[in-house]
Amino acid sequence: MEKAWYIGNTTIRNPKRLKDGLRALSLSPLHGNLVGKENELEFAKLLDSEEVVRVERLHEIPPRDASDVGRKWRAALMQLGFIKPAFADRPFTITPNGLRLINANSLPSEQECFLRALLAHQIPSQIENFPEPKFSPIRIVLEVITRLEKAGLEAWISMDEMASIVQLVRRIEDVDDAIKRISEFREKLTEISTTRERRAYINEIRESVASYLDSQQASTLKDYADTNFRYLKLTGLFVENGRRLIIADHKRTIVEQIVSQPYTPIAEEVYLETLWNGAKLPTDSAPQAIEAIEATVHLLERNGEIVSIPNLAELNVADLSHLRLQLEDDWLKVLEMHYAKRQPEEWEEILAYLRALTQSTRTSGGLIPQGEAPAYFEWTLWRAFLAINSLENKPWEARRFRIDQEFLPVGTAPGGGQI
Repeated sequence: MEKAWYIGNTTIRNPKRLKDGLRALSLSPLHGNLVGKENELEFAKLLDSEEVVRVERLHEIPPRDASDVGRKWRAALMQLGFIKPAFADRPFTITPNGLRLINANSLPSEQECFLRALLAHQIPSQIENFPEPKFSPIRIVLEVITRLEKAGLEAWISMDEMASIVQLVRRIEDVDDAIKRISEFREKLTEISTTRERRAYINEIRESVASYLDSQQASTLKDYADTNFRYLKLTGLFVENGRRLIIADHKRTIVEQIVSQPYTPIAEEVYLETLWNGAKLPTDSAPQAIEAIEATVHLLERNGEIVSIPNLAELNVADLSHLRLQLEDDWLKVLEMHYAKRQPEEWEEILAYLRALTQSTRTSGGLIPQGEAPAYFEWTLWRAFLAINSLENKPWEARRFRIDQEFLPVGTAPGGGQI
């Protein structure tokens, strides 16, 4: 029987908060002390009290057990190598890559931590059970997208293609077959004229796939696809456009560098150390770091930015890394300026969010993710001010909450500050 794979944990709906959860753990007596149901419950209470995630059961009268929340967060942090597993020396303590994530002070530097994590992450492993052979989920996805482009097809993966095709691929050798199936899937969809018939066909394909899987239902495949999109986007390599996963423009060079190297599974005896430290990136070498920097400079200049950089040949790898991440941050600011300028034309969407915030999750049309109303309230007000189009400061100076590269809120602004 086949099995579909997924990254991380399907019950953590907002993996963008993993950094906040990790930081809360690092400052808590629970650091290195997450064994047992009682401590799992205390971890859930910590996540709730630090506003990393709202655990509704803890606010009921009387409160109900929420130890499973702490257990799932512990598992997600462990699977990505940010904390050590129970069987390791100093279990459930934060790893070098986890510490790097906590100390990251910009979105590009956070994304690089997740990229190192997912490039090291392979299934099966000492942490995760799964049928052989060993494989890297992110490498499968990168291979699919780049080979789609080489085949003359549009270089994206839809949510439905992820659900029914991509997340069942476990060998690089099977990617070409996946490309063929994606091509046939898209061609069939172009032949269907009505939305209702298209949806029926998509559901039929997913049901057909689920029929030969090992205890995985069609609805489960949708959940896995959504989870995979969320975790893959954390790396910064991907953005979502119309429920399609595509390569971010400023990451194309790094993607090309990654896929140019043949995939080799990490040996079991060094896997955990590799996961805990994060995988090495192509840009850890000076020539490829310079190549990535020059590509980002070119992208900035094509968009009207004036860029001044030092002599790259005189910089060491650490300085090149710092410069590369700074240029990526400059690019994200360019995109945020474009986003801000679009807001006057998007007033109807802003109004829809404001209305949704006054409704329950069930009646809000799915605009506000469960438990995210406070963050979306601040974000929507920020968009409303941008739409007025008379701010004198930069859009990132008019918010104190973090956003991702799709300009969606990561969380609320910290208390006690001012713009």
